[in-house]
Amino acid sequence: MTSTHRPPGTIKRTSGIGGSDIAVLCGLSKYRTPYELYLLKRGELLPDESDSERMRFGRRFEKPIADEFSFRTGRKIWRAPKTLRHPEYKFILGNVDRFQERDGVRGVYEGKNHDWRMRAGWLSGGVPDAHYLQLQHYLLVTGCSFGSFGVLFGGNELHYFDIERDENTIASLLALELDFWRRVKDGEPPDYTFGQAGADLAKRLYAKAESRKAIILEGVETEVKIKRLLSLKAAVKNRESEITDLETWLKLQLGDAEVATFFKLAKITWGNSSRKTINLERLRSEHPAIAEALTEEKSSRRFLVSATDPEAIEEDTTPDQPFSIISSGVRQIDFGE
Repeated sequence: MTSTHRPPGTIKRTSGIGGSDIAVLCGLSKYRTPYELYLLKRGELLPDESDSERMRFGRRFEKPIADEFSFRTGRKIWRAPKTLRHPEYKFILGNVDRFQERDGVRGVYEGKNHDWRMRAGWLSGGVPDAHYLQLQHYLLVTGCSFGSFGVLFGGNELHYFDIERDENTIASLLALELDFWRRVKDGEPPDYTFGQAGADLAKRLYAKAESRKAIILEGVETEVKIKRLLSLKAAVKNRESEITDLETWLKLQLGDAEVATFFKLAKITWGNSSRKTINLERLRSEHPAIAEALTEEKSSRRFLVSATDPEAIEEDTTPDQPFSIISSGVRQIDFGE
């Protein structure tokens, strides 16, 4: 992303929550976190306006996919206005591809242009959660009773999927969006559930530290999170030591063998590898001018956390929490059956 952080005090909220925001809001996006969405809606982070080849092809294939969907189903379709708003909650937005008519009833239509590798997931597992929730959001905005996806796989195979309105899901989405927008207006960020997307965001927001700047952290929440982090690090350190011991034991069993197998359990390889590297010390000694000309400085920030009293930190031994695919980043959401 090429977004730029905008300092607090220059806040100009964007107009609302659209369909493309729903996967992020529900914790289903690999590329953006609810906290980043919060910053974008607050106007504290400029949006990424880059245009990829995949996005351009998606727009160019939109009409052919819609035409084929209409031909296959025999349904009338027509373009929707550019932006739709919920009749009561004006910040809930929808930019639907088209409307359709099925048995005299109006519905929403969305076209998708997907790689062939995604075909198996759609055909065996049904509409992915992120797309399903996006469509239910559009049904919330429009009041329609159903919607459909026309999906082109690999540029030459189209399938369509009809989705009925799910009142339980829509009620949960509405509650989630109302709560999130209240947070945007009040300056109350969502819970920090980040993953790799959050780590990338932190690097982008604060790429360089101010020299000699130090702060004091306070508060119960901060204390709890620091203790949790230190206990997890202690657990990882002990696990890493055990892993090293187990790997060393197995290496001694292999000896000079490259491959070992244990029937129906594991295959172990300890092969040779080599790579060519530049001897920097010799280069600087024998060709200092070339070494200087090719040397460039790259800055980064190194994050370290260490306990003031290591003996006071206990190793974390709590079991891992079960993974839930649908989560708002603010609280857990039950979308029903």
